[in-house]
Amino acid sequence: MMLTSVINVPSKKRLFLFVLTGIAFSVLFSIFPIMPNFTLMIICLFFAGVFNSVINTFAQSIMQLTVPQDMRGKVFALMGMLIQGLTPVGMAIGGVLAEVIEIKVIISISFILTAIMIIPFAFSNSFAQFINSDIENDDELEIAS
Repeated sequence: MMLTSVINVPSKKRLFLFVLTGIAFSVLFSIFPIMPNFTLMIICLFFAGVFNSVINTFAQSIMQLTVPQDMRGKVFALMGMLIQGLTPVGMAIGGVLAEVIEIKVIISISFILTAIMIIPFAFSNSFAQFINSDIENDDELEIAS
């Protein structure tokens, strides 16, 4: 995470970085349960964690820069509430599924679905404009509808 704070990603490469790291962490997390030995699992999880921290830091930075200062507390509180509120729901669903499906399969399918959900961002013009905008130099961010 410290590395992401010192590297300046050019605005035209942000969408590519977002999609690449999102898919990379999802794929690595989805294949780690089927790795044949513990060492490969650890290596896979290490790189998945690196990519996950890059995408999380990147997403948080974009949110901080694009949300108006007077709304940041409300927006981040809502995001935190949704994430923390949905965690027990996900755990309950995962627990029920684990009774009938092997846990390795659940983990792999969950992260494959995550990768699939990230792919449409690569083709969204409004998201590309949003994430590639040079926010520090723009007076106001304009997003196409």
